[in-house]
Amino acid sequence: MNEKQFVGIHLSHCCLKHGCKYGDGDDCPVESGEMTQEYRCEQCYQDDSNETRQEAIKSALSIIELYGQIDGPHHKAWVIDQVARALLKDDYPSWVVGRKDGKDGPNTYGYDPGIAP
Repeated sequence: MNEKQFVGIHLSHCCLKHGCKYGDGDDCPVESGEMTQEYRCEQCYQDDSNETRQEAIKSALSIIELYGQIDGPHHKAWVIDQVARALLKDDYPSWVVGRKDGKDGPNTYGYDPGIAP
């Protein structure tokens, strides 16, 4: 496994709160705080109450129902961003950072939250 795959696996599965899923401890870029995890780990999702998760899903679907059919790519981007916010809640900022990071470091890519209809 090359270095990029090693880091990518940790960013996708490990958690600052719950630790390295591969037992790498100090070598894990997420557990060490060197890099920000891309997604919440399985344990984070289990920590959520089922009711809270269902509320987030209903909120996201409501956004899609109300605004998803409005024309314009900038409005579609806004809908996607709002759905991400509804589902990710406090994890949204780190998710956006993960979308921007790339092979050239932080802010390799842009992130467009769109324009509200």
